[in-house]
Amino acid sequence: MITFDNLTVDCIECVGCHLDYRTAINLTLVSKTVREKLLICGRFWKHLCKIQEFTEHPVLKSDQAEDLQTTYDGQNLHPVVLDKEEQSYWRRIFLRGIEMKRNIHRGKYRYWRLYLTDKDHLPVKELKCDTVQRDLKKIHTRSPKVERSRRRRGERCWNDEYFVAIQGRCSSRYTEVFVWKWFHGRNPQFLCSKDVYHMYPYGLFPTTFFIWSNYLVVLPRQAVSETSHRIVPTRGIQCILLAKFLTRSNRGS
Repeated sequence: MITFDNLTVDCIECVGCHLDYRTAINLTLVSKTVREKLLICGRFWKHLCKIQEFTEHPVLKSDQAEDLQTTYDGQNLHPVVLDKEEQSYWRRIFLRGIEMKRNIHRGKYRYWRLYLTDKDHLPVKELKCDTVQRDLKKIHTRSPKVERSRRRRGERCWNDEYFVAIQGRCSSRYTEVFVWKWFHGRNPQFLCSKDVYHMYPYGLFPTTFFIWSNYLVVLPRQAVSETSHRIVPTRGIQCILLAKFLTRSNRGS
């Protein structure tokens, strides 16, 4: 009689890679023999990581120990330490991802908020449970960029190193670009802001700009069809190096 216990490691791994998440987890609970075989199946744990989208978080792939950090509510956030010899690479990522979800559910996380102000008026703040929003509002209202005419939703794009927000209005004659630098979405630091209205008086449509490496790539207005919002071939694509953008902005200020 053929049972899961009699299957080879390769067969169990092949079966597990074709299952949905809940069924795959139940497979590890069939018996102790099946579980021991699955522990060494790298493809099986990689399959679970892809389903849970743990592969989209580079921090889960790092084996380097991090410094002790405090969470939103002031608790200590301890890193998940796993034995490399006993756990396979993708199983370590899976276990870290599960612990990450548990921390979020328990409220154990770090929380930053970005503000469209300038460098002197708190453009980024790590929020804690004892943060008073009234104090933040007092600081932000002193910024010349916080006006009633600017209270509108902006566009944004990001990669692993930069976060860019763009806010503008033709009637108010401004198109402001804000740049933060971060590490995989953590520890954001405000770099600069600059008004590029003279370059883009009609603003920037959400599908006309994106970040590539260290560049902010901007398509000209003619590159987007106003009827179907499709990007069409054209010349004159501009690439703004974010490092130079920062330098020029500092010189101008």
